Amino acid sequence: MHRIALRTLLHHHAKLAASLAGVAFATALMVIQAGLYDGVRGRASVLVDRIGGDLWVMARGTTMVDDSELLASGVDLGARASACVLDARPVIVSWLPYRTQSGARHTLQLIGTPHEPSDTHAMVPWSMGDGLPSDLRGPDRIAIDDGDLSRFELRAPLIGSHVELAGRRTTVAAVTHGVRNVSLIPMVFADIDTARQLAGASPVGATYWVLDLREPSCAAAIIADVEQDPDLRAMTRNELAHVTEEHVVTESGVGAALAFVALLGFIVGTVIVAQTQFSLVREHVKELGMLRAVGATRRELAAFVAWQSAFVAVVGGLSGLALALLVQDGLAGRSVEIAYSAGALLGGLAAVLVMCSLAGAVSLMSVLRLDVVKVLA
Repeated sequence: MHRIALRTLLHHHAKLAASLAGVAFATALMVIQAGLYDGVRGRASVLVDRIGGDLWVMARGTTMVDDSELLASGVDLGARASACVLDARPVIVSWLPYRTQSGARHTLQLIGTPHEPSDTHAMVPWSMGDGLPSDLRGPDRIAIDDGDLSRFELRAPLIGSHVELAGRRTTVAAVTHGVRNVSLIPMVFADIDTARQLAGASPVGATYWVLDLREPSCAAAIIADVEQDPDLRAMTRNELAHVTEEHVVTESGVGAALAFVALLGFIVGTVIVAQTQFSLVREHVKELGMLRAVGATRRELAAFVAWQSAFVAVVGGLSGLALALLVQDGLAGRSVEIAYSAGALLGGLAAVLVMCSLAGAVSLMSVLRLDVVKVLA
């Protein structure tokens, strides 16, 4: 029966092409939406992931890494008192004004971290296009992204260019490539001392203190000690990354919007495949009736629909995944980030199987209700 089903399907080139195209585009759309969702979540928490650490100490009420405030001096002293704390690193995350060459005033995100010669922590900034993170050591030295040339009204080469940031004249000492946050506002990196001056913090100030622990098991005890201060909150790195991702996805409505588009693709793909298969069954109803008359069972006739659905699902689904990968490759390095996880790809294939199964169910009911006498009359 599978030969009859597939030959029938292949014989109708136009309908087969329409069905495969519908499944391919629906699959690509669903997978791309999942990739965009993962990309948004990953970009939302990229600072937390890159800076690392085991525990983050912040002001109480902080809902995401991009939205915090300067801590009071001496916050780190209590944390350092614990024997489980190996190191406490200051981090500045602040939104500051900058002025372009033409005098226009805009906003950027400043990230300040230590850049000591002995620093063995994760490289911040990352994805370097020119220069090294260590080039930020020294006063008023910053790193900007090469994708922000037009925003700053600068021209290549960027090294040695000047930017007025928070009323101070700073020098571009390093250049990143493809470093973006969710808001797409420029991310500028500096050494912690420069960042403190630009953000108006004290010489020992910080918006976060990142703690490196000897043993992760002592995190709960340190969190309890830190949160005895009613103005402070402490979270593990994974917790801060998670709440940041959830805040961005929920508050921006990105999750709901992407889910709606994916559902729309699923519905459209199902309708297209269902119409194609139902049309094929109606065109060959006499042939199916003849097969039933000469002894074919209802199960064998059902296999006619099942094989066609399986063929469309496999070929259309794989074509859709290939299309989704091409879109990801075409948008690489741009403002939009698509990140395909194994779950997104497997979820896309599972959705295709469900889509084609639902579409085939319409034709299957028609075949199972086939009345041989009426068909052959």
